[in-house]
Amino acid sequence: MKRIFADTGYWIALLNPRDELYGRALALAQTCSDDQIVTTEMVLTELLNGFSAAGAERSSAFRRLTMPKDRRASLCASRA
Repeated sequence: MKRIFADTGYWIALLNPRDELYGRALALAQTCSDDQIVTTEMVLTELLNGFSAAGAERSSAFRRLTMPKDRRASLCASRA
């Protein structure tokens, strides 16, 4: 199992079906299903800020981020 870092752009594309990179992000997520996706607290902050004005998309993003542990990304320690 590889550990793969996911930045904000990946999460925004994956969680927003209207994003122009949605298809590529979804394909990557499926390709990497056996790998461990890792991210940082700052990335999650940026992601939720990006969806903060998006209404229904915000709640969809939150539901996906709170999915069962075996399917969610690991959180790396971020350093200031």
